[in-house]
Amino acid sequence: MASSTSPEADSLLAALRSGGTLLTDDLVTRETAQQRNVPVTGSIDPLILCVESEATARQTVDLWLDARRM
Repeated sequence: MASSTSPEADSLLAALRSGGTLLTDDLVTRETAQQRNVPVTGSIDPLILCVESEATARQTVDLWLDARRM
């Protein structure tokens, strides 16, 4: 049976249950997470960490971001 909730709601629930950080760019979901004291970040922060830790080349991240803009 398919879930009747949104992916954002499912992700928020998973973060609540696990004590983890929610990664989302959805403003309403971010606000809801903050109201429930769930740590939240956007999608750009992990990309910055990948480049800073040299786990991923900056050029690769640039390609990923360019693809999202199209």
